[in-house]
Amino acid sequence: MKIKDYYGEGQCPECHCEIPDDAKVGEQCACGHTYVNTFKKITVGYVIQEYQTFGDTHVCLKQEFVAGEVQYESTQYGDQIDTVDTLKETYCPPDMKQPKQIPSEDEAVKFVCPGCGDDRVEAVLDGSHTTSIEAMFKSGGIEYGDTESTAYLDRFQCVGCGYHILDSEGCTIKDDEELVEWCKKNCNQE
Repeated sequence: MKIKDYYGEGQCPECHCEIPDDAKVGEQCACGHTYVNTFKKITVGYVIQEYQTFGDTHVCLKQEFVAGEVQYESTQYGDQIDTVDTLKETYCPPDMKQPKQIPSEDEAVKFVCPGCGDDRVEAVLDGSHTTSIEAMFKSGGIEYGDTESTAYLDRFQCVGCGYHILDSEGCTIKDDEELVEWCKKNCNQE
């Protein structure tokens, strides 16, 4: 579908001049009207997910999107557009968030802080963290890249009051499985 087909009689709605047959998304008429200034980029592809089995539960560890065919649609009209100048397109990677593993109610282990009763626990890391800046915008925004860390786990603590979780000998717990066992023994699981 051509850009001019979106407008009644193929004319600019502002100045009523004839829209050229080869007009592209985002181009402007002599009066300054922008032709179809919003559109959707639809990427068709597939997802690859990697699972690991823990007991009789399959847990998704990571996933990636493999891009295939791309098409564009007018946000205003919903029709497919064939006239997008892809050289003007700012690259936006089709990154996927990695899945958070949320156990079922009967598989979940609960944390309850003995100090304040809060149910949130956090892992505190000690070490350096760096994040690359991938782009800066004239408007003032910054696009950050992935965070690199040379940190190690310093401790687990309550989010609410900072209560440090210690084992039965008074040593800081620094292991995931030890934390789970501590919660099973010291926190109400009902």
